[in-house]
Amino acid sequence: MRTKLDHLVNSALATGSAVPAFTCYDFTTALAVVSAAEEARLGVILLVAPKTASTANGLRLITALRGLADSASVPVSVQLDHASDLNVILEAVAAGADAVLADGSSKPLKDNIHLVREVRAALDAAGHA
Repeated sequence: MRTKLDHLVNSALATGSAVPAFTCYDFTTALAVVSAAEEARLGVILLVAPKTASTANGLRLITALRGLADSASVPVSVQLDHASDLNVILEAVAAGADAVLADGSSKPLKDNIHLVREVRAALDAAGHA
């Protein structure tokens, strides 16, 4: 069952557990991760790297991961991980990413803050907040 990242993490915190997160470069990896999570009866986060998401096949992967999350018997969230390109972020969310880690850590603090605010405003404007 696809779930929002904050719900998944808050549920884990309430029970004193953690939520594993795995970077998935292909659907086969994601299938294995979700199968293991279902066997353990635990939620999981499927991470997609921005370099992967920036390609047409990467966006297809995100869409496929969302479908996998929808059909899972445990909570699954799909996250675009450590992204700094606003266009990639918007396209990934449109393709089905449930969460984004907007990462401007390579920039000065002021620019990092600007990036996060810019991403938030763009997602709000697109109705994805």
